[in-house]
Amino acid sequence: MGLARTAGPQASGIDSQPPTEVCLTVDTEFSIGGAFAHPERYRPLSRELVDCVLAGRGEGLDFLLRTLRAFRVTATFFTEVLQCLYFGEGPMGGIVERIAADGHDVQLHLHPGWLGFRDVDWRQRVAGSDECAQRSRSELVAMIEFGIARFQHWGLAPPTALRAGSFACGPVVHEAMRECGLALGSNIGLAVYRAGDPAFHLASGTRMFENVLEAPVLSYQEALVPGGSRLRLLAITSTSSRETESLLWMARRKGISPVVLLTHPFEFIKHRDFRYREMREDRVNQARLRRLLDFLTVNRHAFATTTFAESGGHWLAAGSRPGELLRVPAVLALARRGQNAANTWVWRY
Repeated sequence: MGLARTAGPQASGIDSQPPTEVCLTVDTEFSIGGAFAHPERYRPLSRELVDCVLAGRGEGLDFLLRTLRAFRVTATFFTEVLQCLYFGEGPMGGIVERIAADGHDVQLHLHPGWLGFRDVDWRQRVAGSDECAQRSRSELVAMIEFGIARFQHWGLAPPTALRAGSFACGPVVHEAMRECGLALGSNIGLAVYRAGDPAFHLASGTRMFENVLEAPVLSYQEALVPGGSRLRLLAITSTSSRETESLLWMARRKGISPVVLLTHPFEFIKHRDFRYREMREDRVNQARLRRLLDFLTVNRHAFATTTFAESGGHWLAAGSRPGELLRVPAVLALARRGQNAANTWVWRY
């Protein structure tokens, strides 16, 4: 699982194209943890899902921050705010303070399921939809305004970008964003959520929706054996290093920029149950992050890391940029499926 310090296939030639922009995004969120389904047994999970502390050492967020610092890479942390309705502002406030202190970009993330905790008798109620696309415009405006106020309380710059929880995006999300002055979205992950409106079926590139620019997390197609295919999201936990590097070079050849990737702090540990009571380092995912950052460092002539705060202005000025559905070779997909299966079933892999 060591680093592969090799330049990519284009490194030996003269490349006059500007570097392809690569944006690593981190969804930073807590978990309802079964509290609505079994309120008598479970409570929501907060910092344990982000800090992932093993033997006094943080292997979640702290691992991410240590690794990004070592490679001098800045990321965008889409930070969930509606959990404050249950936990208050303190727990996530301490987390974003650490993120901002390292110079990272903090943007807005919403999981509407947390709204259920507004009611004192939430244990007797059925939780509402966690999909932003299923909420009304007025509800979404109130959520965004709540998030903006939390950012102000935490001493952060006002958010300029939004990511809807579970990528549940539709026209109503953009209507609310426009009303609240948010012009950038990373609300689309086609491999995770397929909206009813085909205009939202974006695998890569960017697209303007009136005054909102969407930069989706890249979705790609993998071949299945003996036949068929399926979509996957470009994420640390779901995509092998060789697949990621192959996709980045394909995006560069096809002029697709920016390329948006996804991860979460909890992807860097393994846990035996959904309550995170027994954990260990996820050495596969930790190695994937290190190799990705090493790859981008070695190939800095071809790829430039960026954030929504840093590049959002020129993305908006450029407007819609072409994208397409990229495909990874079957041999890479097979190798990754084997590695992921071993990592899932073998605790000490």
